Amino acid sequence: MRILRKYALLAIVACLSLSAGVGLRAHAQTRSLPEILYTADPDRPWPEFVSAVAAISAKGQIESKLLDPGSRRFLQNLLSQPPSEEGCLRQDEVWNGARGASQDRTSLAAAVRNSDLVIHGRVIAKSYGFSFGAGGHLVQISPVNGFDKTLELDSYFFFVPVGRFEAGPYTICKTDSRYHGELEMGDEVVLLVPEQQNPAEPYLFPDAASSLIVLRSDAEPRLPSWYRNESQRALHAVSSADLLQWIHSSRTSSEKDR
Repeated sequence: MRILRKYALLAIVACLSLSAGVGLRAHAQTRSLPEILYTADPDRPWPEFVSAVAAISAKGQIESKLLDPGSRRFLQNLLSQPPSEEGCLRQDEVWNGARGASQDRTSLAAAVRNSDLVIHGRVIAKSYGFSFGAGGHLVQISPVNGFDKTLELDSYFFFVPVGRFEAGPYTICKTDSRYHGELEMGDEVVLLVPEQQNPAEPYLFPDAASSLIVLRSDAEPRLPSWYRNESQRALHAVSSADLLQWIHSSRTSSEKDR
């Protein structure tokens, strides 16, 4: 079982990056993600992510040592449900508080301006599992652009609470209206991270409703649910390239005003 423990996480990620070199993208489909992932934050002793294989055994038993008591109860309730018409255990939207929730994120412009970190990255790996009892997939991205900041790492992780996957003898169907759906290998995204306390921490905490933009070369970018309304219509009409240019200009202007 591959475990990225707190304090050891950065060294392991650095070794992966050095050994992969320019092969980060070329070998994305064979990249192995950690089954258990901690952050370096001593105030967060439980794993941020536990893979489906590590969380639930082939016989359907929950690995209780990897989950806090609340998450264990949450997962036990899910596994005790009868299957839905789709043949899976359904789990709908789960609210998790986001860091930096006090920021002004009433518009996309405000979110771009006020985020601690904005990253344009490409999905190089994904793995299904659980984050504090919520199903979904861990995503690893290779950064393309940090806009106004120099990024310290070669890759970053974040969790998307959406996906259909196997966990022991169960099939989990996790949905969340705040997201467009699962991310796929090669997808390009922009993350508007509200708060980044440690620049050397590879695990990011995007806000579900306002942080994830999915870029598309052949269509308009997919904006977060928070901005899919009448007042944001103008930004829906631009191309992904135009949106990236606008974000770059906004971040540069914000940096000069600080």
